[in-house]
Amino acid sequence: MKHVARKSRSIPFLTEEEPDYGAAREMLPGVRRIVAQNPGVMTYHGTNTYLVEGDDGIIVIDPGPNREDHVEAILVAAGGRISDILVSHGHHDHVGAVDMLRARTGARVHGADIAPMLGAAAVDAVLADGARIGLLRALATPGHTLDHFCFLREGDGLLFSGDHVLTWSSTIVSPRHGDMLQYMRSLELLIARDDPLLLPAHGPMMQNPQDFYRALLDLRLRRENAVLQALETGPKSLDDLVRRIYPHQTHPMTIEAAGHNLVSHLGKLIQEGRVAEQAPKVWARID
Repeated sequence: MKHVARKSRSIPFLTEEEPDYGAAREMLPGVRRIVAQNPGVMTYHGTNTYLVEGDDGIIVIDPGPNREDHVEAILVAAGGRISDILVSHGHHDHVGAVDMLRARTGARVHGADIAPMLGAAAVDAVLADGARIGLLRALATPGHTLDHFCFLREGDGLLFSGDHVLTWSSTIVSPRHGDMLQYMRSLELLIARDDPLLLPAHGPMMQNPQDFYRALLDLRLRRENAVLQALETGPKSLDDLVRRIYPHQTHPMTIEAAGHNLVSHLGKLIQEGRVAEQAPKVWARID
């Protein structure tokens, strides 16, 4: 798959005030959010756990990190009515609380069959693209991780996007767990849809997100073009590329994240036959 870059545009990221940790806030009818107290450079204010009212009880999306206070907040808000637990993907800030919440409720855990490869808890029901759990439908969106799913509440077009799309920042695509080619294809999948509401795993809700999706894809295309331009003058190491493409990054974690993204971009370009790894961690353009 090859993309054509569009005219550069700024990305309209959203911000919100620090949440009242432990409080279940109604986002939309039948949907409440509890933000876990795990703020950070990579998690914004923390992981959003969603409680979705269903016919047979409450469905919990992304139970969050392994924090007893967060699990207690979920239990109090749910009032003992949790029927199912959905995990968007296997990163610890999303699934750390799975075992504790399952043990306290007996709820079935739904996730990808490869989630345990990422250190996640074992699932009770393996998700497949299009699978239905109550009022929700699973959408396979690999990229950020290979096991990533979004969840759609049909009827009102509410999309729970996990880490595939964040509203406060762009998403990291790590070569360890993810794939840039699949990530960009998954973005195109959402662009082709017309879901009017987006609830991410970190950050605030967004309405009418299609232009936002396009801006995120455009960002990836510009990063890809920057890599190709950097390699025009000869082979480059990862440090060379990070310094050139992310000159304003200063925090060690964001510099590391930038490196992960670039390696994923390079992996995509290798798949497309446009770049080769000339030596360990040294890449060259193929003309």
